[in-house]
Parts: sequence; C-alpha cells; structure tokens
Amino acid sequence: MSVARIFVVSNQDLFRIGVISQVQTDKMLIIVGEATSIEIAADSFANACPDVILFDLNNLEADHDFFCRTFEPHDELTKTIVFTAASTDYEHVHCLHAGVAGILSRNVGYAELLKSIQEALAGRVYYCG
Repeated sequence: MSVARIFVVSNQDLFRIGVISQVQTDKMLIIVGEATSIEIAADSFANACPDVILFDLNNLEADHDFFCRTFEPHDELTKTIVFTAASTDYEHVHCLHAGVAGILSRNVGYAELLKSIQEALAGRVYYCG
C-alpha cells in the first residue's frame, strides 16, 4: 500500500489538531492540508490532491443539507469521512447520498479512525456510530 494523503477540516482547533496528531503517527498516512471551513478547504483541495478528507460535520452551523448540496470540490477518487456528534438516520442517509465513505462519531478512538481510512481507501463505506 502506498502512502495515503489526508486533508482535515474542522472549525474546532483542538479537535482538528488532535485528529492530525493521531493520523501523523501512522507512517502510511501523510497530512497534506487542513482547514477551518469547507469554503477554505475547497480552495486547497486541487493543490493538496488528498486521497481522504476527514470532515467534521460540526463545522456546519446551518443544517447538514448544506454539506450534501455543496461538498463536491474533490474528484471521485477522493474519499470523504465525516465526524458527527448528532447522529440521526436523516443525517446519515444524506451523507451517504452525498457519497461519503465513512461516518464516525466525534469520540471515535484512534484504531477506529485508522480502520475507517483503510476501509475508505479500499472502496468500502465504513460506519461507526
């Protein structure tokens, strides 16, 4: 397996930095970018060429439909894994329709995070509620 390129999006500094620090402990993963919002991230995706985007849905102050309508800045080879605190079937269905490769609870552990990245890179959808 080659090194996977990871981009992290969260408006909460502590959460974003924590995810980055955990991902960086794996030699097969490299952080290629980070952003505090989807708007800022969209401008960076083309240059960063991430394989996986780790996106904190708590970035959205409005409803999660915004994510599903507008989060298409990456090509189809890029996998998106979302973190969510408010897990509802409605939210999950919309995320899956938007093409996410994984849905994780915000309190997910390191092993589960790595597993979700591996599954996404293998072309499978991963869910950990």
